[in-house]
Amino acid sequence: MRKIIFKLIVAMIVFPGASYGEVSSDPDTGNDLLNACEAFIEGPESVSNSSLQAKIDWVSESEFCSAYIRGVVEWNGYYEKYFENIIFKPIFCIGDNQVEINQLVQIAVNYMNDHPEELHDKGITILESAFRQAFPCSAYK
Repeated sequence: MRKIIFKLIVAMIVFPGASYGEVSSDPDTGNDLLNACEAFIEGPESVSNSSLQAKIDWVSESEFCSAYIRGVVEWNGYYEKYFENIIFKPIFCIGDNQVEINQLVQIAVNYMNDHPEELHDKGITILESAFRQAFPCSAYK
């Protein structure tokens, strides 16, 4: 399995244009994020018998989801750690809890499935709502 993933990553580097697949004009809407995160959850097994392009698309989608969520969590964590009660307030409070990316993705997907009316919004806006609900700060309780 590691060899397949390694080959897919190498293919993405060698053929970067092929790794983008079909993307809407605004690639960070909730619809795009939901599709990408569902691919992440399905895992590489979901494309094990597929074409090379399908495998490359899966890597691209799942990495988009993972990186997007990590970015939002890191951005919020910076405010939570360094600026709480000074200038900015964190949107959600994970604190020192060790939360795995798989859990964060599942929280995001569950929220998006429960709130389809928000899928036209920016992904960051949806993630803020999802994580505020899952990890409330005392100010939001």
